[in-house]
Amino acid sequence: MGQREADLAERLKRAEAEVQSLRDENRQLKGKCSKLETTASDNDKVLESLRKTVENDTNEKAALKGRITELEAVQSKVDELKQVFTEVAARAEGVYQEYKKALAALGVEPLPLPEPAEGSQVIFQLLDWMMSEFEGLGEVMSVANDNAASVSFEGACWQPPSCRCG
Repeated sequence: MGQREADLAERLKRAEAEVQSLRDENRQLKGKCSKLETTASDNDKVLESLRKTVENDTNEKAALKGRITELEAVQSKVDELKQVFTEVAARAEGVYQEYKKALAALGVEPLPLPEPAEGSQVIFQLLDWMMSEFEGLGEVMSVANDNAASVSFEGACWQPPSCRCG
């Protein structure tokens, strides 16, 4: 073999080694590429999961805001009712005094007004007291009517002693 053939053989050997090296590098790059594709796919799944989580959180937040609005409205009504109960308790004494005056004209005393209760109980307490008063009111009115009739009859039948008609 000549020098030229030896050079060519040497170059061919180096080219084959370089091709083999490039094949090895290509295999490594394909492996890295495959890993990167897997990682990218996994990242897409993670991103989709995060997107769904954010969407769910946003929906839940909107629902909670709606619920807060509802609860604020309920609390407003509760506060309003508390104010009404307080006002009923405050007015009960005035009702009692007026009722007491009306009964005094008939010569009767009402049952004492109970001590004010808390919350809605004040209304029930007042209604129970009124019910017990009205249960006896019919009898009081009957006696008063009987007395009025008796007085009227006596007045109609009474003649002064100096007047002797007849």
